[in-house]
Amino acid sequence: MKLTQDQIAKIKKFIHSRGFTTIEVEMEILDHVASAVEVKLEENPDKSLTKAIHEVHSSFGVLGFSVMDDEFNKSFRKLSGKAFVDILFSYIYQKNALITLSIFIAFFLLGNRILPFENGFTYQIFFYALGVATALFNLAVFRRMNKWYKRSLVVSSFSGYVAFAYLIFGQFFGSLTKIEVDSGMEMSSALFALFSTIIILNGLIFSNLLNWAFNWTNERYLKYA
Repeated sequence: MKLTQDQIAKIKKFIHSRGFTTIEVEMEILDHVASAVEVKLEENPDKSLTKAIHEVHSSFGVLGFSVMDDEFNKSFRKLSGKAFVDILFSYIYQKNALITLSIFIAFFLLGNRILPFENGFTYQIFFYALGVATALFNLAVFRRMNKWYKRSLVVSSFSGYVAFAYLIFGQFFGSLTKIEVDSGMEMSSALFALFSTIIILNGLIFSNLLNWAFNWTNERYLKYA
């Protein structure tokens, strides 16, 4: 039998009452519980939904849904790690490699026109600004996930990284370049293009990862929406 939306809502409420409120974990638990409850109600149509839910919950043992929560977090880390590697490689030697090359060439040509800057601080500001721009771009991508607001495991896991992406690349390359230029070294167009490309690719790769994570969860969410 197929559960009604009201029955699905009651299962969700039960899951929440056990402390599992992140949308990804909720969908994972719901998928298992709903299927098991359907089987129990098919076997005994007179059984109440509440009794069926409690029986399914009891079948998880003394740890309850926390077993699934732990397993989900482990599997999701592996899954998202593989997705990250796949996306990264796509920008290096697969379908998106042309985008990477185009970005590098664009900044190489830009460097030929505007370099050298007057001092190391100007380089630092440039890479800071580029890093901030990629962070803001990814924060805009996060808005797509607003339907779940603070309930998303993806948002809580990745938002910190997005917010400080410019610190990781923009600030690092900015500080490194300032030190080199102030010590008398000259910034070549090729190095300028390389640093800029890495900063932008960080934003593009991460936005792809966010979209992957959203679609992965949304597919499960729509099943019970």
